[in-house]
Amino acid sequence: MTNVQITASTTRDVLTASEAGLLLRVHAATVKRRAALGDVPGRKVGKSWRFSRQALLDWLGQKPADQVSTR
Repeated sequence: MTNVQITASTTRDVLTASEAGLLLRVHAATVKRRAALGDVPGRKVGKSWRFSRQALLDWLGQKPADQVSTR
């Protein structure tokens, strides 16, 4: 992806896979695949995926599971 622009569509509360991909700077197919695996927060609505912008931003701010201390 080159020349990615954050547009009004990526500031909505609920995003499509394409919009979530723009926000995360990855391909929409990657977002859908990772959501299907449970790695990225999202919901399937019919045949389409929808993503909460805030949930994605919160998810980005979390430490990966392999870096979380168990102490």
